[in-house]
Amino acid sequence: MKNTCLEPYEFLIDFLADYFGENTEVVLHNLSDLESSIHKIRNGHISGRSVGDPITDLVARAMKNNDSEVHYQCNYLSKTRDGRRLKCATFFIRNKQGEIVGALCLNTVVEDLIALNDKLSHFLSIFVGQTDNNNGTQLDEHIGLTIPEMVDLKINNVINIENINPESLNAENKSHIISLLNDEGVFLLKGAVTKVAKKLNISEPTVYKYIQKLK
Repeated sequence: MKNTCLEPYEFLIDFLADYFGENTEVVLHNLSDLESSIHKIRNGHISGRSVGDPITDLVARAMKNNDSEVHYQCNYLSKTRDGRRLKCATFFIRNKQGEIVGALCLNTVVEDLIALNDKLSHFLSIFVGQTDNNNGTQLDEHIGLTIPEMVDLKINNVINIENINPESLNAENKSHIISLLNDEGVFLLKGAVTKVAKKLNISEPTVYKYIQKLK
């Protein structure tokens, strides 16, 4: 679907990619179709993505929250499918109604720099004592996942963080998990309800009932 709000940003993709070079992936998302949101991309070899691939979990979460005061997010860490860490920034593109309809993302490979920093910190700690080795903010995004993989990741993260035994989930546990997944924007993704229902061993209508209670 054509998104006229993106037109002023299209030329920026090439400009930014040429400026930052081959270690920075530059992506323009059209959020009218979440399952194939990548509208334009340069240096896609970094994440293995191409035009027509889906959104990331961070963008889905931002769409769900739709906080009008949040125009962009900078200097957070992401991870590619093969485990490489990226330093990232995302600018949210809004329409006249203030809804997020697009996103411009910068993803820079920093794996080698982080490894070098770890070695340097270890070396310094030997001579000057323990150092505070903070390699960036918390990992907030996973890049290059398919929609089913993203849903699986979110469900497993919630179960692990909440320390819930997936084999003995009660109704309260399931309701809580669905609430957390809803906050993450998981149910904006096609097929998420089916996947969550199967994972939690409940019917799809039951998932919809839990979601409805959250509104």
